[in-house]
Amino acid sequence: MDWGNQTATARWNHVFNSRIFSNSMIVYSKYDYSYILKDDARDFKWLSSLQEVDLKSDFDYFVNPLNHIKFGFSIENHKYSPGKIEPRDSASLTKSFELDRQKSVESAIYISNEQKISDKITLSYGLRYSMFFLLGKSTVYSYSPNRVVIDSVQYGNNELIKFYGGLEPRLDLRYLIDNNNSIKISYTYVKQYQHLLSNSSVGLPTDVWLPVNSYIKPQSSKQYSAGYYKSFPDRKYEFSAEFYFRKMSNIIDYRDNADLFLNPHLEIQVLSGTGQSYGAEFFVAKKSGRMTGWISYTLSKTTREIDGINSNHSYPAAFDKRHNLAVVMVYKLSRAWDFGSTFKFSSGGYITIPEGSFIYYGAAFNYYTSRNGYKLPPYHRLDISFTYKNPKKQFRSSKPEWSFGIYNLYNRKNIFSLFVRQDDYDFDTTRAYKMYLYGITLYLTYNFRF
Repeated sequence: MDWGNQTATARWNHVFNSRIFSNSMIVYSKYDYSYILKDDARDFKWLSSLQEVDLKSDFDYFVNPLNHIKFGFSIENHKYSPGKIEPRDSASLTKSFELDRQKSVESAIYISNEQKISDKITLSYGLRYSMFFLLGKSTVYSYSPNRVVIDSVQYGNNELIKFYGGLEPRLDLRYLIDNNNSIKISYTYVKQYQHLLSNSSVGLPTDVWLPVNSYIKPQSSKQYSAGYYKSFPDRKYEFSAEFYFRKMSNIIDYRDNADLFLNPHLEIQVLSGTGQSYGAEFFVAKKSGRMTGWISYTLSKTTREIDGINSNHSYPAAFDKRHNLAVVMVYKLSRAWDFGSTFKFSSGGYITIPEGSFIYYGAAFNYYTSRNGYKLPPYHRLDISFTYKNPKKQFRSSKPEWSFGIYNLYNRKNIFSLFVRQDDYDFDTTRAYKMYLYGITLYLTYNFRF
């Protein structure tokens, strides 16, 4: 497997006067993902990618001491390569094939105001209008009720195929109880015009990004949250607790027994429904002293309900991880040396695994029961580091520093993928295998500024 990002950013900040300034960016990114199938007569390479070129500009306008207005716009150009395969040598049984590439433009304008109602109350409110344009060159199919292709329409290069748009309001109220205590409540409504199609069953991960189209609608979510924040009188410690509930619409997942691999008709292999997520987040930090650091803990649950999947019963999302804990500590050993440690723990996510297998004409086939019915083992690891800063050079502009440490100190074999295959010697037996990527790892880093 091979994946990675190429990114580049150009930023321009401009101060118009003492009350108005702007921040503009041009961003390029390309995400590539591929894997090679070895030890198989097919012997192919599978590839997918998502490329973006974005222009964003944000403005801050300080109307008066009581009102801070923010406004701006964004234009995002997306290019999708949902998947293609290439034979790796002349002996491969695979022929080259590529799904239609797709293009889209996503844009938005927004305005918000942070208004100080009184010494204790601050109200933030805003409105965003987002737009999505799906563009050709592409073929759009029509289907019968039993998902058979009955017609198709060809769209030329940059011809508009589908448009979506909508308003996204936001509201945030903060109340200052006293100088050290405050509470906040908020409401947010957002839309998303890209879907991540994830194969949550065991095997090679074939996650692909796809834009919405005539059949797959934009996702949307409404989130309600409330929080309590406290700073202790000496400002040495901080504490916060936040609670949230999110309701999601038009989320998608694969049908049972869906044909996933390089299917040009993926829109009829998915179903849409609703989901919900709720939880609590706690955070405590020590801000000063020889030892500083923070602890965060999140308790959450995310479920989905999609007619036609999992016998129409609710099931956990693949990324539903009930417990998330992070402990970060930095201890100043001397003027030159710092010691740091980071511990992370999270519950395992959920995947769909075979309930059993059967033999048909000498080949083993798996059968499945509940969706995301298997809970993966928890993820945890401990990292430590030592950082050296030359006290004599701390006043220089470069501020060089050395850092070395150990990643995954106790060599935890955290699962990356789980797959199932026939036993090499007993063809009537199917075995499951867990794969991990990294064990204990040493690193050395040199940082400087210029």
